[in-house]
Amino acid sequence: MYNYALKKEDSKIFIKHYEIKNGVIEIQLGSGEVYKEPYSEEKEKQLLAIEKAQVNISKMGPFIRRGLIESLGMILLATFFVSLFSQEFFQMENTALNILAGTVSGVGSLFFCSHFIDSVQTARDLKKNKLFLEIEEKINQYGKKDDLQENRVNNLLLGVDSDVRDLGIHYDGSYQLNINQIDALSLKDLKKLRANILSIEYFDQAFSNPVEKEKVHQKKR
Repeated sequence: MYNYALKKEDSKIFIKHYEIKNGVIEIQLGSGEVYKEPYSEEKEKQLLAIEKAQVNISKMGPFIRRGLIESLGMILLATFFVSLFSQEFFQMENTALNILAGTVSGVGSLFFCSHFIDSVQTARDLKKNKLFLEIEEKINQYGKKDDLQENRVNNLLLGVDSDVRDLGIHYDGSYQLNINQIDALSLKDLKKLRANILSIEYFDQAFSNPVEKEKVHQKKR
């Protein structure tokens, strides 16, 4: 996930992602540092709980506001320098001043775009992770291998890309996901999984209720 810490000091304890290598958990922090711990199942559960909590307490608004404030600050700074240079070098040819002003303005615009785009991407990533938490329980419920519902996993993964399928498929044919895997999924992928979950629930209800079952048949005619 992206770094949702709004303060630099908080980035040092923000968990973006972790990997398990040779019995060691490597934790990528928001500050860019990597923290290592001996692996245990209990520690992994704790990390997943922390990642979920980070998503739950974060909001998208602050990132957009911060991006706008920082970007506007860059533009004001660029404007100040243009004004300063214009006063200091007022005897320079107009062409030189125009080039200088254009260069500074261009740099300011570049910073504006980069800061704003980063903020929008962070907000979008947070939106994706919040959606995952909304449907995580259903994904793992309908992804269980159940002989009584042998097509349930196929229905859950209907129309999703092969990479999404491979991400959560287990040796027994079940499909399970956790918050640490979400970097490999797009918002579009999660929306497709949500749509499939809604379809499963609709048909479960329809075929358990004779009236609804008849309505389904009438729609097919």
